[in-house]
Amino acid sequence: MSYTRKTKIIATMGPGCADKKILRDMVNAGMNVARFNMSHSTHEEHAKRIGMVKDIRKELAVPVALMLDTRGPEIRLGKFVGDSVEVKAGGTFRLVNEQIEGTSSEAYVTCPDFYKMVSPGDTLLINDGLIKMQVKKIENDAVVLDVVIGGTLSNHKSINVVGVHLGLPYLSDQDKKDILFGIKQDVDYIAASFVSCADDMRVLKNFLLQNGGENIEIIAKIESKMGIDNIDEILEISDGIMIARGDLGVEIPMEALPSIQKSLIKKARATGKRVITATEMLESMIYKPRPTRAETSDVANAVYDGTGAVMLSGETAAGSYPVQAVKAMSDIAAFTEQSIHYRKRFTFTDFEINTIADAICASAVKASYDLDCQAIVVATRSGKTAKLISGFRPACPIIAVTRHEKTYQKMALTWGVQPILAADQPKVTHEAAEQATKIAGYFNLVHKGDTVVAVASTGVEDANTLAIERV
Repeated sequence: MSYTRKTKIIATMGPGCADKKILRDMVNAGMNVARFNMSHSTHEEHAKRIGMVKDIRKELAVPVALMLDTRGPEIRLGKFVGDSVEVKAGGTFRLVNEQIEGTSSEAYVTCPDFYKMVSPGDTLLINDGLIKMQVKKIENDAVVLDVVIGGTLSNHKSINVVGVHLGLPYLSDQDKKDILFGIKQDVDYIAASFVSCADDMRVLKNFLLQNGGENIEIIAKIESKMGIDNIDEILEISDGIMIARGDLGVEIPMEALPSIQKSLIKKARATGKRVITATEMLESMIYKPRPTRAETSDVANAVYDGTGAVMLSGETAAGSYPVQAVKAMSDIAAFTEQSIHYRKRFTFTDFEINTIADAICASAVKASYDLDCQAIVVATRSGKTAKLISGFRPACPIIAVTRHEKTYQKMALTWGVQPILAADQPKVTHEAAEQATKIAGYFNLVHKGDTVVAVASTGVEDANTLAIERV
């Protein structure tokens, strides 16, 4: 039997994969989630790509989840003449309020009150910290900077002010427009940028509730020291986290990033929440057809840590080898997974067991080990039970049967889960587990003689039934 990868792959949409054939090849190569970064491209361009993804997943009869990534409370540069310019160390640079096309001496900054937020001596990091400038003085409504480390400035790059909380409202008017667009397009997830505390999550969650987006899951992007400091409260209210190592790596020492990544992955898994590892995973593949050895090790390390998903950004959005990048990531993850001793690596003491559903799901995974089961089969309406089981990182596949299209697509992001969309999904009865097992057999995911653990619910509550079935 061929091996099915457990770690899910998120690929960012953009000009690099705007062709339908390329996008289809990416899905066939292993893409599970299409990410739409609202910091780039127009609503019209995103709508066209979303339409293509929906067409392709229907054509191929595979689940592909849709993720909208917000701009968040960030400050960015405007556009530049020729799309990019060079700035040199020792020179000066101005940030202005006029929406000009930037040059090597000045550029538009997206926050009109930026000059009120910074002071002489403040350090600015641009383009994930590659360019460093220091505030020299405030001149009317312009910020005059000394260039400490030069480099290439390009369109819409983000600006970090080191150690300064800028106090921007969590949802900007543009964020609200983007989220309403996502609700209309029926996205499955919102990756919320620059989350610093639980209140940010509440603001977003309330906006979704008020506008018909209550079924959209929220992934909090951790990309600041405040986000790390408040991780427990963020995990409590969000559906998962993304370790956005680009901006995060600007705010914390680079040598601390690997251990923080491991800690965040462990915390997310312990609370049954999703966790995504992102940024520069296969960065060289923007220009080259093969990853470096260091990139290969980076992806494998995240898989060993138990990340639920790994993400491609510029590699697919603007790279020359989007299909190869997806395939490389899939191959690395799949090979790494097969060398993991799951029972030893992901112990039950890591997890919080607080509810009946937690206990049932933990017992299902333990039984799968004790009886050497070939699969865990789940009958699910919302995908919650499958996600809980997934958090324990079992060695065997998790086969999740649902009749709900939305749940089917969303489970494309759930680690280890193979979703089945079945018109005659098991009814919510004590026989649901047995019926789900039969459906899994029909789809050739379990076979005669297999032993499976089947989990279901006998009512409107979460999972409360466990059965051992022989196919």
